[in-house]
Amino acid sequence: MHLDDTKVFSMAIKKGLFPFLPNLKIESFEEPVSALSHFEYCLKNNIKIDLIISDLKHPKPDGFEFSRTIRESEKIYNQRIPILIISMHIHNPLYPIIIEFLADKTFDKVLPKSCSITEVVEVIKELIF
Repeated sequence: MHLDDTKVFSMAIKKGLFPFLPNLKIESFEEPVSALSHFEYCLKNNIKIDLIISDLKHPKPDGFEFSRTIRESEKIYNQRIPILIISMHIHNPLYPIIIEFLADKTFDKVLPKSCSITEVVEVIKELIF
């Protein structure tokens, strides 16, 4: 599942990942309410989600609130899905809260949007394989 309000980045992620992970199925969302609704639907219906990729800055709820909501829902269904954050905002004043979210396992990994697709693939493989 991929959440990013920038359509160009969503398309780039899909096109970039498929050569490395040809069996990948990505459900993309541009706004978090739809993504959360899909997430809840999948949990309720035992539809497996291997990974969630999200940006930090998008319409409410932002990436921090979105991830916390995911973690709370997981408790109800006794599941845990890795969350990878890919954002251009990781080196600004948000950095301390990002470290906090990594420390408490709200986020599993964080990458800058300037990273290479190979770095993204490596992290995905680390998180789901």
